[in-house]
Amino acid sequence: MKFISRFPGILRICLIGGTAFALSACEQTGDGGLGSGHNFGDNDPNIVYCLGDSITQGAQTPGVAPYPAVLSGMIGKTCINGGIGGTTSASGVSRVNGVISSVKPGYMIIFYGHNDIYAGYSHEQTRENIRYMINACRDAQVIPIVCNLNPVYFGHGVFAGEVRARSDSISSVANEEGVKLANIMSAFGNDESLLSADGLHPSQEGQNVIASTLANIF
Repeated sequence: MKFISRFPGILRICLIGGTAFALSACEQTGDGGLGSGHNFGDNDPNIVYCLGDSITQGAQTPGVAPYPAVLSGMIGKTCINGGIGGTTSASGVSRVNGVISSVKPGYMIIFYGHNDIYAGYSHEQTRENIRYMINACRDAQVIPIVCNLNPVYFGHGVFAGEVRARSDSISSVANEEGVKLANIMSAFGNDESLLSADGLHPSQEGQNVIASTLANIF
């Protein structure tokens, strides 16, 4: 499997499934990167908790390493995969405080929205659920990072316009709250090869792009 990074930065080699490939990332050294000077309290700045649905979990695409595993190798931190397939942003709301208190991560990646559409959530419901998770992190001295959505194609193409609109809503919340946004929609562009055959879940190349987009924030 060949992956050519789309992002500027330091070129490095990572192993996924025993295959070597080049990735671009900004290594977090603790000096001048995300979290520099931040008071983490009793949270561990070497732990990143990835809160999300099946795109984070990765179980729907056998043989594909989900982005938390790829990201961990890129930034040298423990990235815990907290993805649960089929869940909505409401699940994130119900889980976030428990995760923070039990795991005490220094960072939390918030990646929800596709299932909100399928469940009939309004844009405002998604926005306020994302906002709640952001504030739960802030209240606990955890640094939140919000992901907007990857595009959809093929069998899910009927939702393509709504996915882009929902992605914009999520981006607006991150901007309003002044937190880091991983612009997954922009990173994927119109490249259908970054998705698996179902048109929703990322291929290995897509998971790599998600990881690289996040790594460049660190």
